[in-house]
Amino acid sequence: MKKTALLVILSLAALLAQSAWATISFTASPSAQAVNPGGTFDVTFSLNITTNTGTDPSSLAGIDLFLEGATPQNGANLDNLFAITTQTVNIGPNWSAAGPGIYPDDLNAGNSSHLGFVQNLGDQAASANSTAAVKTTPFSGAVETLTLSVAVGTPAGTYDFSTTDPATSGLARGSHVTDSIGSYFTPDSQATFSITVVPEPATWSLLGLGGLSSFGLTFLRARRKS
Repeated sequence: MKKTALLVILSLAALLAQSAWATISFTASPSAQAVNPGGTFDVTFSLNITTNTGTDPSSLAGIDLFLEGATPQNGANLDNLFAITTQTVNIGPNWSAAGPGIYPDDLNAGNSSHLGFVQNLGDQAASANSTAAVKTTPFSGAVETLTLSVAVGTPAGTYDFSTTDPATSGLARGSHVTDSIGSYFTPDSQATFSITVVPEPATWSLLGLGGLSSFGLTFLRARRKS
């Protein structure tokens, strides 16, 4: 009896572990970087499809990407502080951008599908131009690179972003992949990345001058006392 119960428990544990394995996932590289206000930075998104059985796609013919970030972060409203300026499709030959292609594509609350987040408006999509360009699965590799800008005056601090999750954003605004017949497949995990906005050089200069002035006053007072 005890042996049967143990086997049942182990079988359930194995099923739960298997269901937790991510078979479709987006990742972002670099996962963290620093940028000045008014500057730009690149993020490359990769896709990993580990199997082509069950409910997983047997082919890859399209990718749909939206970005989002929580607002406020670091006490700042993120509306229009970050924007996508260009998209480069790098999954392979005979693949091209399939989204609206309107830039800059601002991240703001007005585009968001759920409260508390900013999102970009246009789908940064990519698709195969021909049957020969369709990828078979399993698949692993970079699919596209987005260049983003940081508005002048953006408060210093670290900001976290991710590709949108259909579970919270809904399928229309959720990042997903499609197969050769247009069926949607939602990832088990989304890409995440962070940006650290550092003070502008002029700010550092002012801080440096302030520190030197403070040191100079302290030095003069010490000399007068002596």
